[in-house]
Amino acid sequence: MGIITKKGIRFCINCGKENVKLLDNRCAHCYIIINPLISKINKNPSIKICKNCFNYYDKHWIKPKSNNFEDLLSEIINSKLNSFISFPKDTNIEFKFNITPELLWTNRCFDLEIIAKRYFPEFDEELTSNLKFSVNVEFSLCNTCLRIKGGSYKAVVNITRKKQFTDDDIDEIFDIIEKDSIKLKLIDKNAFTSKYTIGRNKIKLYLNSEKFARKLSNSIINKFGGIMRESTLRKTKGENRSKKLDKLMISLKLPKFDIGDVVILDDVPHYIKSINRDQFSLLNLDTNKIQKFSMKKESKLLLLRSHEKLDKFIVICKFDDSIQIMDKKKYNIYEILKDQLNTDIENIHELSGFTYDDQIYIVPEFE
Repeated sequence: MGIITKKGIRFCINCGKENVKLLDNRCAHCYIIINPLISKINKNPSIKICKNCFNYYDKHWIKPKSNNFEDLLSEIINSKLNSFISFPKDTNIEFKFNITPELLWTNRCFDLEIIAKRYFPEFDEELTSNLKFSVNVEFSLCNTCLRIKGGSYKAVVNITRKKQFTDDDIDEIFDIIEKDSIKLKLIDKNAFTSKYTIGRNKIKLYLNSEKFARKLSNSIINKFGGIMRESTLRKTKGENRSKKLDKLMISLKLPKFDIGDVVILDDVPHYIKSINRDQFSLLNLDTNKIQKFSMKKESKLLLLRSHEKLDKFIVICKFDDSIQIMDKKKYNIYEILKDQLNTDIENIHELSGFTYDDQIYIVPEFE
C-alpha cells in the first residue's frame, strides 16, 4: 500500500513523515540510513604487530608511543583508520573495542565499532552512523627484531658485579636505560634495548645502536662507579664475509661496595663517602682524613658493615664536649667526645655506627 499525503505538503518519500526538513526528499532518519557516513573499504581489515617488541606496521614499522596495550591498539587504529573505512570531510570519528591482551593472543581478532558524527545544516542537527566489524591481528617480527634473531645486533653491554644485584640495583639500571632511551630516540631511532638477560651477578644488554650503548654505559658508571672496557667482536674466518658481524662489546665492572659501606683497609675502618667512576673516596674513621683509592685495588678492602646493616643509636643527651647515645637494640649507653665524630649532630637525634675493637664509631649521615 502506498503512502497517501495531502496535496502541497512536504513529506519524506521513504517513511511519509510530513512537515519535516528534507534532503534528497528524505527526512534525517531515512537519509542517514540510505547514505551512511561511513563505509568499509577493506573486506578483511587487519593490523600487524611485532610479537617481540610491539612495534606495529603502517607502510613501515613504527615504535608505539605507549606500552599500555589498549593505548597501543588505539594508536594503531588511529593510524590505519583511513585504510579501514571511508567517510566525508568534517566527520567526527570515534571508535570502541573491548579486549584484553589474553583474548587478542588467543583469537587473533577483535570487534571494532566505529561511530561517525556529522552536522547537517539542511536538518540543523548532528547525524550519527555506526559500523561494526572484525579486525584480524597478525603477529610477526619487525625488521629490528628479525636482525636480532639472526644475531645482527650492533652492541652488547655486559654489566658484572662481585656481589649479587639487588632488586633496587636492577630497577635503577633499567630507569637509566629508559631515561637515556628517551633522550636519544629523537636522533637515533634504534636507541632502545632489544633484549636482555639478568643473572645474580651479571646483566647483559643487547642493543641495536652503538651510540646508545656508549651513552648508557657512561650513565651507569656515573651512577654506580666502576671500570669500563670497550672492544669489538670480530667474525671468524669460516663465516660468510658478505655479512657484517662485527659488534661493539662494552664490559662494565661495577664496584662490590656501595656509598655508605664501612670497609677495613690496613686494619683501620674506613667509610665510603663517594664513588667516582673507578675511584673510592674513603674517610679514615681514626684520623678523619679522606683518601682516594683505586677500584683496581678493591681486593684489599674488606667489608665490615654494609650501610643498611649499621647499628642505630639515639642521642639522649648533649654536652659541650661530648654526647651520650643509646644503642636501639641492646639499650647500652655510650659517651663520645664530639671531636671524635664525623658528622654534625646539632640537629640529629639518631646516628648510625658500629663497634670495632671495642670502640664505638659513628659514621656521617648517609643520604
